[in-house]
Amino acid sequence: MKKTFLKIVGYLSVALGFAGAFLPLVPTTPLLLLALWCFSRSSPKMNAWLLGNRMFGRYLKDYEQGRGIPKVVKVSSVIILWSSILFTTIVFTEAWWLRALLLLMALLVSVHILNLKTLLTGSKILVLIPTAMEGEKFAANLPPNVAVETIGIGPYRSAFNTYHHILRHRPRMAILAGIAGTYPGSGLSTGESRLVKAENAADLGSFLPEGFQPKFAERLECPHIPQETTFSTADSNTLSAASAPFVERSGAQLENMEGASFFYVCTQSGTPFLELRTISNRVGEPFPDWDIETATDNLARDLNRLIHELEA
Repeated sequence: MKKTFLKIVGYLSVALGFAGAFLPLVPTTPLLLLALWCFSRSSPKMNAWLLGNRMFGRYLKDYEQGRGIPKVVKVSSVIILWSSILFTTIVFTEAWWLRALLLLMALLVSVHILNLKTLLTGSKILVLIPTAMEGEKFAANLPPNVAVETIGIGPYRSAFNTYHHILRHRPRMAILAGIAGTYPGSGLSTGESRLVKAENAADLGSFLPEGFQPKFAERLECPHIPQETTFSTADSNTLSAASAPFVERSGAQLENMEGASFFYVCTQSGTPFLELRTISNRVGEPFPDWDIETATDNLARDLNRLIHELEA
C-alpha cells in the first residue's frame, strides 16, 4: 500500500515537473526531487528512468549522490517556487491557515535547496595534463570550448593545481588525461586508452615488522563515465613512487601519480570529472623503454574522440 501511494505521488510529481519546464509558475526542480525521493523507495525501474532522463537526469544524479546542483538551478527553482506559491495564495486561497501552510512549505523547501552543495558548472571542458609533453599533440588542434592546463606530476602538485584551475575556469567537466603504466598480466598493451573508473590511493600507510600496511588507503570511484561510451574502463593505483613493490596490485590494471588526488578534488568541489589514460609502458620497465611517442599520439586521438562523445 505504501509503495503504491509513493508511486502515485511520484508519477504526479513527474507529470507536473515536466510540465513546469514549459509552463510558468510550476516549480520543476522541487517536484522532480520529490519524484526521485518517492521512486527511490517504491520503483527501481522508474528511479533509473528518471536518473537517465536526457533533460533532467544529470542534475538529479548529482543531487542523489550528494554532489549538489548548479547555482542557476538553485536560484531559478527558488524564484519559481515562491512565484507559484504567492500566486496560489493570493488568487486561489482564502483560508489563512492554508496560506500559512503553503508559505511554510515554500520556506522549508527553499532552505533545503539553498543549503545543497553548489555544483560548479560552466560551458568549458577543462583538460588537465600532468606534463606539457603529454598534451602537446592534443593542444596543437584544440577543439572549441576546451581549455588545457598543466597540473604537474605527483599528488600534492596535482591536487593544488587541479583546484586552482577548477576555480579559474568553472568547467562543466574536468578531464585528467595522461600516460600511464600497466601491470604485467593486465592484458593491456602499449598505446591502448582506458577511462579510469576507480583510483586506489594505494601507498598511504605504515611499514610494520610484518610488512607494509595500507591503513590509510582509499578507493575513489568515478560516477560520471557515460553509459554509452565506446571506451573500455580500468582501475588504477595512484602512487607517489612509481613501481613501488610494497603496494597491493591485485584489482588494478594501471598505475599513475595523480589520479586519486584529482578524483578527490573534483568530488569535493562538485565538479563532474573523467580520467583518460593511455599506456606508455609496463610497470617496472626503465624509462628509455617507454613508448611515449605512440602513447601521446593515441592519447591525443582518443581525447578528441572522448570530447566528441561528450558533446554529441
